[in-house]
Amino acid sequence: MRTALRLIGSGVAVYGAAIAGGRFRRVGYLDEKPLAAFEKDAELINWSSTHELSTKSLYQPESTEELVNTLKKCQEDGLRIRPMGSGLSPNGIGFDQEGTVSMGLLDNILSVNKEKKTVRVQAGVKVSQLVEVLRAYNLTLQNYASIAEQQIGGFVQVGAHGTGMGIPPVDMQVLSMKILTPGLGMIELNEEKNPILFKLARVALGSLGVMVEATIQCVDAHLLKEHTFVSTAEEIRANHDEWLRSHQHLRYMWIPYSESVIVVWSDPAGADEAVGESTLFSEEEALAAPRALLRSAYPEIEDDQLKEMSFTQIRDELIHHKPLDADHIREVNQVEAEYWKKKEGVRVDWSDRILGFDCGGQQWVSEVAFPCGSKERPSTSDLDFIDDVKKIIEEEKIPAPAPIEQRWTSASSSYLSPVWSNDLESIFSWVGIIMYLPPAGEAGDQEREKITEAFQGYQRKLETELWERYGAFEHWAKIEATSPLLQQKRERIHKRIPMAMYESTKKLLDPQHILSNDAIHAILSN
Repeated sequence: MRTALRLIGSGVAVYGAAIAGGRFRRVGYLDEKPLAAFEKDAELINWSSTHELSTKSLYQPESTEELVNTLKKCQEDGLRIRPMGSGLSPNGIGFDQEGTVSMGLLDNILSVNKEKKTVRVQAGVKVSQLVEVLRAYNLTLQNYASIAEQQIGGFVQVGAHGTGMGIPPVDMQVLSMKILTPGLGMIELNEEKNPILFKLARVALGSLGVMVEATIQCVDAHLLKEHTFVSTAEEIRANHDEWLRSHQHLRYMWIPYSESVIVVWSDPAGADEAVGESTLFSEEEALAAPRALLRSAYPEIEDDQLKEMSFTQIRDELIHHKPLDADHIREVNQVEAEYWKKKEGVRVDWSDRILGFDCGGQQWVSEVAFPCGSKERPSTSDLDFIDDVKKIIEEEKIPAPAPIEQRWTSASSSYLSPVWSNDLESIFSWVGIIMYLPPAGEAGDQEREKITEAFQGYQRKLETELWERYGAFEHWAKIEATSPLLQQKRERIHKRIPMAMYESTKKLLDPQHILSNDAIHAILSN
């Protein structure tokens, strides 16, 4: 039997995308048909170790047949079985204490149609696996999130996104899909046969059915030419409309307590351009200031250790030195701005390698999307929002590290998408805030608790003062169901999405709510 889970102690830990292990046993059979192997009292931990729990039963089907039989058995017994992807979601949305099903072994790429530029995959395949297979067919996905270890099921079901005013979130690349439901069994959905249900279930957090397969629209594999430079808020105000319209991919990384803004845009490379990179200074030169600051904080650090550290690793260590000291964080942010000034330059590479980027170490993160006009007429609400965020940070002396990340997408027709709109010409800005965490463990746990409390205060301040005003909607993988502002979150969600349609469909497809967990109940249930 193949395995994909790593044992830790007496249980199994799912740590981000790394799932490995071994102590699984067969449940048995249902009407002489095999059920999935399972592990009792398995420990589930998300990538940042911000959410962990013990699930009574972690199922791991090796075939669609095993998944079907196991779901049927859980339905008969009234047991919850929450579908889980790679465990990357900051809010642990895929975890459940009663029962969880890992899709990690249902990871086959079933077919590639080179003429139609489509690929049919099982939901457990990782984006990183898929892109390498597609490369052999000279194909790729239209857009990518910052990391590529998500499973396709979770990638689609939470409405993941990349950046580019003319490019929608990844759910819009799904042409058809099969979901396994407790109420109606296996259902195939697409725009032609059942458009309303398709648009409802495409982004549904696995709460309407377990995504089993998806057919995805691809594009020709292509090189992108990325430009990175440091700008200012004033320069961005003067040029933002032009930059947003003229570049295929655009990303801003705002530096709190600084006028510096890192601008990254990417467009298709010319036919005569090859993979390569050119920057103003070498990496060694760019790292000089961050290394000097780290040495001043930790004089005992060894030269060899310092030389092996990347910029994001140095930044993490600098922040961990005094994570809640706003003056110290300001100094670290200034060093980050200096690093990027020396890294200004041009890079050419395949689109998946350009659009992915290093997010740093373990972290708390909150991200919202809000409307900012249309492709024809963008508004300034995206820049106004950032101005307000930075003003709050400075007034409240919040120890806010860099970056505040800002990206854009066009709208989605999926009813539960944070950027759902009837007008697909609408555009939305996505803004994420962050606080970095020291590694989990006895030495760092007390510090993590303090940072967690500070981050929650930071996020709540923005939520209460800005979100309603800008029409902001939280990223599904980052909404915290235990927030003291849960009631306000629920009210925003229930105003934003077609709750009557969702509830009637839920009653049909999952009448006993066995695919939900406490977070889904808290957020979506009346």
